[in-house]
Amino acid sequence: MTKNSITVFITILMTVFASMGETPVQKYGQLRIEGTKLLDKNGKPVQLRGMSLYWSQAYLGGGFYNANAVKWLADDWKVTIVRAAMGISNDFSAQEKAYLNDPQKNKDRVKAVVDAAIANGIYVIIDWHDHQANLHTSQAKAFFEEMARTYGSTPNVIYEIFNEPLDVSWANVVKPYADTIISAIRKIDPDNIIVVGTPSWCQGVRAAARNPVTQPANVAYALHFYAGSHTAELRAWAREAITLGGPLFVTEWGTCLASGNGAVDSASTRLWLKFMDSTGLSWCNWSICTKEETASALKFNTNVNGNWAAKDLTPSGTFVRNRLLEYANGTNSSVRFSNRKITDTYYIQKSAGRISLVKAGAVAPGAFELLGVNGRVVGHSEVSENGNFISTGSLSAGMYILRATENPGVTLPLIIGK
Repeated sequence: MTKNSITVFITILMTVFASMGETPVQKYGQLRIEGTKLLDKNGKPVQLRGMSLYWSQAYLGGGFYNANAVKWLADDWKVTIVRAAMGISNDFSAQEKAYLNDPQKNKDRVKAVVDAAIANGIYVIIDWHDHQANLHTSQAKAFFEEMARTYGSTPNVIYEIFNEPLDVSWANVVKPYADTIISAIRKIDPDNIIVVGTPSWCQGVRAAARNPVTQPANVAYALHFYAGSHTAELRAWAREAITLGGPLFVTEWGTCLASGNGAVDSASTRLWLKFMDSTGLSWCNWSICTKEETASALKFNTNVNGNWAAKDLTPSGTFVRNRLLEYANGTNSSVRFSNRKITDTYYIQKSAGRISLVKAGAVAPGAFELLGVNGRVVGHSEVSENGNFISTGSLSAGMYILRATENPGVTLPLIIGK
């Protein structure tokens, strides 16, 4: 190898390692909207994916508004965005007061999340989580003016000014409110993205696309869905809105029914993920919370400071985290193991992007888990229509131990490469 070729090789290596260490904000920088696309600092389309926190005032969600939880989501879940959902008018109890009755506590929680997002180089949505924001225009205006003065010079911040308007008129209720808040923000922060909620719990995206806000630059419209309740019809409405020129941002979605309960509908969720990928829509899943409902990502009494093990995640949390890791790590993974047949009863079945543990004579593959070399469980198998599996794209390259759940004595070393 010549001296010049060695220099080129070293330069390439340095570039690769430098890019590996980039945070999302270092990589994408100041965002902007052109047409219906969210673009990065270089004018290339970007799709952000992450998690929404629960109502800020809630006992079961407000504790996660801290720097450690945000760092864990950035490092372990590989989110590129988080959403701080500041509850406005609905007090959950005397100790769980929303912003209007306890502004300082709720604002401090939001600022803790925003500051942590900035420190970890990810994007953050400051969400006025209010179904009737039009009744609190003066308070919203003052709040967003303060947020714009505090954070308007940082590219991390996105303003969501109206969460899930009720079944009200876009033209007569939502748009006039949005025009007022957008004007106030733009006098201070001319650049950062603003997201406007749409009628009928953020499903009325076509009305917004047909009649845009007065200052539409770098403004997107919120689309929300819950996979168990909303299917092809809402996707058709969203596609129509995009065709009409309306940029959309999925600031909240769930894996289950719109009630927050019911089973995790993985089949419908995968269709929605495919749709969002095909249209380039950024998204936040609902929610980082320990409320005992399907939509919660974490089980009751989980540590609010992160460091969550696989056992701490709900089925929804497991599903969404695995998808986030697949997007971060890529799904083209190689799996190598010494012997496909572990015992006379168990053997490995490998297909594109996933592995299954098969038990002889069983209709479906058996449940299993993966352990890191330190013995810590790093993943549990998921259930699908074809049995239990783990997506290898959700794992970093390295050595793992596969262990059958029903028979912990059945183990096999695996090497996963990228």
